[in-house]
Order: sequence, then structure tokens, then C-alpha cells
Amino acid sequence: MAVPDVLRDDFPDVITGYDAPPLDPLPFSSVMCASTNDPYSSFERSRLIAQQWGCEFISVGALGHINTESNIGDWPEGQHIFDEFVKKRCLKSGAEG
Repeated sequence: MAVPDVLRDDFPDVITGYDAPPLDPLPFSSVMCASTNDPYSSFERSRLIAQQWGCEFISVGALGHINTESNIGDWPEGQHIFDEFVKKRCLKSGAEG
């Protein structure tokens, strides 16, 4: 969730330790949630990364950057997205859960 786009011209200099993510498909099932107004990654760039990684892509509306500073608290919607992802994986693998 909330993959920063470190290649943006306006990416904050104070944020360090990130590099451009590899864009090869991920070797596991995944889901990416993206905010429509994330200051660290455009919605379009997030969608492109998700597509290249082979992620399920979910728009969560205008939440800013999805982290503790966005004041979303426990974020029930995020928990629901995670629960549904796990449920799908369990059904796909034949596991009970």
C-alpha cells in the first residue's frame, strides 16, 4: 500500500532510503491500495506499478498518503480489503479459514 514514486521531480528531498521499485511481476499474490490524492505518488503511477507487479488495484478515494500521518486510525476499510484478500487466497488454495 502507498508505494511512493521516488522518480517524481517534486519528491521530497527529506525522504531518503527509497529507490525506484523494480517493475517485474511479483512472484506472489498481492493487492495495492492507492489514494487519489497521495502527495508522494500520482494515482496513475500507482496504477501503473500495480499493473506491472500484477497486483489487484483498489482505489480508496482521497486519503492522502496511506500511513499514520493521514489520520485514518485503525482504517476499517483497509482491514476489510486485507480480510477479503486473505479469504480469496484461502479459497484459491483450498484452505479453510
